[in-house]
Amino acid sequence: MVCENRIFEHFKTTMLKKNAVPCFNLTKLLAYYRYKNANSRVRFALDTKKNAPIIPWRFNEELRMQPFRKTYQFSKGAFIALFTLIAITFAPVGNAIAEEVDSLRIGGDYQFLTLRVGDDFRVCRRACKDDASCKAWTFIKQRTKKKEGISFNLGPDLNIGFGGKREIIPPQCRLKHSVGPKHANECCTSGVKRVVQRTRPNKAERCANYAESALDQQDKNLTQRCRLRGTRWQGNYRNHYRWCMNSSRRASVRETQARDDQLSECRDNRRVRRDRKCDRYASTAMDVLEQANANNCRTPNREWDKEHERVYQWCLDNGRSKRRDVLERAQAKLASCIRRGGGARSERCEIYAEDALEQVGQARKNRCRTSGSTWARDFKTHYKACRTLNGRQMRAKTQLRKRYINRCIRRGSQPKVMETGSVEVRQRNARQWHSVRFSKRFRDPVVIMGPVSFNGSDPAHARVRRVSPRGFEFRIEEFGKDGAHVRESLSYMVIEKGIHNFDGTIIEAGAISTSADMVDRDWSSVRLFNRWRNAPVVLAQTQTFKGSDPVNARIKNVSRRGFEITLSEQESDRRGHAREVVGYVAMSQGRLRLDGGRASDVNVWSGRVSRTNDKWRKIAFPNRFGGNPALFARAQSSNGADTFDIRYRRLTSRRVELRLQEEQSRDRETNHTNEVLGVIAMPFGSYWATSSRSIDDQVARDRRPAPRPIAPPIGPGANLANCRDYADRAVTQFRRSRRNSCGFIGTNWHGEANRHHRWCRRNGLRVADRFIVRHRNQLRNCLDRIDNRPVQESEWVPIGCARIAFKKDRERFTVGRSKGRFSSLMLKAGKARLSIYEAKVTFGNRSSQVLSYRGRLGSGDSTGPLDLKGNRRFISDIVVTAKAKLSFPPRKGNVCVYGKR
Repeated sequence: MVCENRIFEHFKTTMLKKNAVPCFNLTKLLAYYRYKNANSRVRFALDTKKNAPIIPWRFNEELRMQPFRKTYQFSKGAFIALFTLIAITFAPVGNAIAEEVDSLRIGGDYQFLTLRVGDDFRVCRRACKDDASCKAWTFIKQRTKKKEGISFNLGPDLNIGFGGKREIIPPQCRLKHSVGPKHANECCTSGVKRVVQRTRPNKAERCANYAESALDQQDKNLTQRCRLRGTRWQGNYRNHYRWCMNSSRRASVRETQARDDQLSECRDNRRVRRDRKCDRYASTAMDVLEQANANNCRTPNREWDKEHERVYQWCLDNGRSKRRDVLERAQAKLASCIRRGGGARSERCEIYAEDALEQVGQARKNRCRTSGSTWARDFKTHYKACRTLNGRQMRAKTQLRKRYINRCIRRGSQPKVMETGSVEVRQRNARQWHSVRFSKRFRDPVVIMGPVSFNGSDPAHARVRRVSPRGFEFRIEEFGKDGAHVRESLSYMVIEKGIHNFDGTIIEAGAISTSADMVDRDWSSVRLFNRWRNAPVVLAQTQTFKGSDPVNARIKNVSRRGFEITLSEQESDRRGHAREVVGYVAMSQGRLRLDGGRASDVNVWSGRVSRTNDKWRKIAFPNRFGGNPALFARAQSSNGADTFDIRYRRLTSRRVELRLQEEQSRDRETNHTNEVLGVIAMPFGSYWATSSRSIDDQVARDRRPAPRPIAPPIGPGANLANCRDYADRAVTQFRRSRRNSCGFIGTNWHGEANRHHRWCRRNGLRVADRFIVRHRNQLRNCLDRIDNRPVQESEWVPIGCARIAFKKDRERFTVGRSKGRFSSLMLKAGKARLSIYEAKVTFGNRSSQVLSYRGRLGSGDSTGPLDLKGNRRFISDIVVTAKAKLSFPPRKGNVCVYGKR
């Protein structure tokens, strides 16, 4: 067989000698090199007798190359020239390791590897290639060694011996961190790792790659149906190549990036179009489910859910064909059910719906406040709810309604005894007072104010005065300052005096009159009349403003029987304080449940927190509230003598931070020792007691005489001092009637003090006294009608929702006269966190009010009731200024507005 390669024919005619050696088909040899792409390896052996290199007869197992039948002989130099030509043609790129047969590299050894018997130098070469620290390697061949006899050392690790037993020494591999000198030695095979630096492609190669990338992007444009046109999106390879050759590298990079951006925008638009399709698909699915429920048919498809959002998400997760098949199958089932006349009504659900309607009638008859689908007035709603419940769930719902009705009947016509709310005010000066109006009238209330938020750094607390059945006044008071303070938030609690039972939770409220000139050194003992199992949490607040110096109530030694109280003034002025009326509230500790006038109970947490000082103390609530709760805190101990205020920050539905802040009227230090705080957190709203009882009159008279009323009633025999007094009282009665929309008309129902004064001087004080009594009775009848009028069926009515951007955004909610009158509003956040800056309400008479809330709302949190000025009023529009907090993944926030009628 004759070799087919031209190069080999040249060697055959010019360089072959007499002695022949086996050779291979050189064409197959070159094809194998091209196939391996510079990863092939050439093996040589040396024929010592003929002193010529020999190509092995089997080169590679993959090509199954066999030796020739005829052999040729050529010189050693000719074969070396042939191999050099092949090696240069197919030189490897990257990390190349050349073998040095019968050579030894000395020095630079950092790792010795003992190989298995039979391994060759390729194992050592692979180990050096995989190690980044390796620069060269030496493979010591397998050899035999005689244990006994004469041995000669012919080189490193190479011994030749005579006599004795033979022992096989396995091969070794030495990895080197540097390239040492090379010495000829048949014991070893060495190699050096050479790194070939890749050169930067020239402009022609770069433009060729650019043109190919442009064509690939054009293919994506056509595949995705983006319909992008222009010279940038042409499919001509030559035009892209020419443009790149005439432009800079930066321009070509910009063009490639621009095409990628347009393709990305196309993908986003396709996703939006798909979202719209899924929205329509979910709406169609909801229509199918509604028709199925209307015809009493079973759910036509198990893969759907009853909520629009979940069906929408299911549509996004599934392909077009599956969505179409599911919808067609559901519509076919619905049509088949309708043709059969609809599903058969269950007798059990009919009985359940009739019983539910009867319970709803009992609740309405007893004027119980109900809301939600559980208390719906139509038969269809209860029947549909029954089809989704099992027997145990049906009985549980029936029992829930029954218990609530029984509790409402036991409560009877007893008015609410407790109310909580929040205010946000700015104290402009020490003479400014803020008024708070209760939602309903109380008989003998006690007001407790919570700690002040920490927007301003000056020590501050709340001071209360003019507590009446309809409201009170307060201001933010500072120790040793000018009285002006930035906008702060704080909560308030109003409760009737007495001992109240809220379905097992006991709250005792009362008031005492302090002794004259009481100061920190004088402590008064107060007795608690309820039989407490454990020491309760006690809150105290001054109810009057007899002394103008800043003062705060302080408590210590709280036990089951009572506590001690005093009035604390600033450190630089402890000469005493005038007689004040101090109200207190005692509540048992733990997680409590109060009747909030709704079908579900309300969670309240009351407890003690020890080791609280001038550092911020984080307090985690054991239960999570629906929104930011009303917070109340007072010190239960008096370990430190310095006067301090309690401040809070970062109030959420799960936690709050509290600290003690000392005033600096006498010294500048603010460090305070550890104190025990009593903390109460509860939702905003109104609460009714299951039963209430008053404290014994005789004991109450001995320990706390009733405070002097702010405005004593005027009747026959209580003559007016002068006509100026009559004018002031007449103007006050007129303003109260107008605020409550009583609509009185007459000569003396106006708000001009000078006219009242002139009329009194003409007719005399006796006639003016009779008019004052008449007006008082008319005003009392008007307030009684307001208190006894029926409550709307739905407590909170949704007004609207809007999406808030990540920057400061302003959204307007149009209400109008058609939605009725509202007494309070509530803001609620969606999935993202919000920062509420301002909420402005414009009424029907074009007057406006800024709601008293400014702060942050977590995901799903609400502000609680925000009372409106006056009684129930028409709202023209509401403007909310807010900002959504950036989150990962980013999501826009929603803010919803609810109104209470």
